Amino acid sequence: RWLAGEPAAADELLRAATARLEMIARSSLRRFPGVARWEAAEDVLQNACVRMIRCLAVTRPPNTRVFYHLAATHIRRELLDLARHYG
Repeated sequence: RWLAGEPAAADELLRAATARLEMIARSSLRRFPGVARWEAAEDVLQNACVRMIRCLAVTRPPNTRVFYHLAATHIRRELLDLARHYG
């Protein structure tokens, strides 16, 4: 449905992928101990999902591998921004 252009499908897609995205956020957060002191993985994931929704409005990943790679990229960008903030 999302590839067909239905706007609400992006939100449903993120909700369906939440468990795996949370696992990616937790493992990524371990590499940022300065951020892990102040932020929880759920908070990082929520902010990364906001970024993903904006990105999915203009980008259409062709498969799940590209989707998860894009999600991991946005989680890392969020962690880098938080590291700059707390650093």
